Amino acid sequence: MKNKNEVIYTIREVLGDEEPNGFFLNIDDIKVPNYLYKDEQTQYPEIRISPFISGTKRLSFDYPICKLWKNIKTIFKSDFQIDIYSKSVPELNKIYQEVRNRINDFVNMDTIIYSYNDDFKKNDNYYLNNIYDNTYFHIGWITIENIILKPVLNIDELTNNSWFINHDGLYIQTDLDITTIQVMSIYNGRVLSNNDTLYNRGFYNIQITNVQELSELEDNEVERLMIEIAIIYGLDNERKNGPLIEHIDIGAKNG
Repeated sequence: MKNKNEVIYTIREVLGDEEPNGFFLNIDDIKVPNYLYKDEQTQYPEIRISPFISGTKRLSFDYPICKLWKNIKTIFKSDFQIDIYSKSVPELNKIYQEVRNRINDFVNMDTIIYSYNDDFKKNDNYYLNNIYDNTYFHIGWITIENIILKPVLNIDELTNNSWFINHDGLYIQTDLDITTIQVMSIYNGRVLSNNDTLYNRGFYNIQITNVQELSELEDNEVERLMIEIAIIYGLDNERKNGPLIEHIDIGAKNG
């Protein structure tokens, strides 16, 4: 992620599926939109998101959490407030439970990592492994020589260090050592609309820290539940080239 707008966009994805006219949490026959705090006209039920309610705090870690994160990441902690509104207490509780379940599904995925096997066959300029297919495998990421490969949406879009999967199998185009491949497959949980996991997008954690029933602050017909979440995420910082240095005397001293 490059900026805070992408952080907000991702939280909206976590709380609802993106559709042409917005983000919606679909629960049986209930369609619950989510908005930023003051956007759009009020309708019930709905979810309102207030981002960065306590600002942002830059974090440092004594252990590596960014092994698979690209570029260089500055890591932050921020708090968001999520308000759920409804005109029915049972409906309010149903929406709250679904929000909790979605956050848990995104954060606590069950995964398995597969290594190289002899089913990777070289065909022209790519490898094909027909053990994998897009019916039974939901791939989160693929690395070769610890380099993350890029997913593409069509086999014709394959370029060096990219992958594509369909019902025929997993296609890998690379000039790296295929025997070092690692394939992370998700067998329980959720991924984002572009097939990213939260981790690949740049989120380290989302945690519910506070829940309060605030219906007394609203009109008599409106029920309100407030949720606070703490998120830890990284923003990309690409290194810039420094000045060109010439005529260096190795071992020379200043003075």
